[in-house]
Amino acid sequence: NGTINREMAALSRMFTLAIRSGMLSHRPYMPKLEEAQPRQGFMEHAEYLAIKEHLPEHYKDFLDFGYYSGWRRSEIARLEWRHVDLNAGVIRLDPALSKNKEGRVLVLHGSLAELFQKRWQQRVIGCPYVFNVKGRKVGDWRFAWKRACRESGLEGKLFHDFRRTTVRNLIRAGVVD
Repeated sequence: NGTINREMAALSRMFTLAIRSGMLSHRPYMPKLEEAQPRQGFMEHAEYLAIKEHLPEHYKDFLDFGYYSGWRRSEIARLEWRHVDLNAGVIRLDPALSKNKEGRVLVLHGSLAELFQKRWQQRVIGCPYVFNVKGRKVGDWRFAWKRACRESGLEGKLFHDFRRTTVRNLIRAGVVD
């Protein structure tokens, strides 16, 4: 609904400009759709560690990358080695993999650089995916996530909380405004 409302607002603005220029006499009625409240959740470092402790081993690197990068779960799951340049220390997200169709570059530094060196050493030859389980792309792991959250006493936490958490952590560290 939010996307539709934004597009309708742009269309409404076009009608307003057409009226001002004398091309139209009136603007049609365009009701707004009801939108959900924006998500509010964050993931404290201790909570992230508690959930990680209860996840199966093959999901832990995926979780680490999500916590430190703020990338969407789908972007991480589809990340391939062709997007990673270990020599330059960067990952280039292909715009086709991004929800908003905008690519971005992530610098591999510190924990992320170590994570990708480890993943490179453990890679499965012939598997293009950075995060895989026995050579197959990490699929839907909602059950494992929910179980880890429940066992750590953090039911209701979302993987998506990492997106807001990463931005908040960058602001707190003075990296971004």
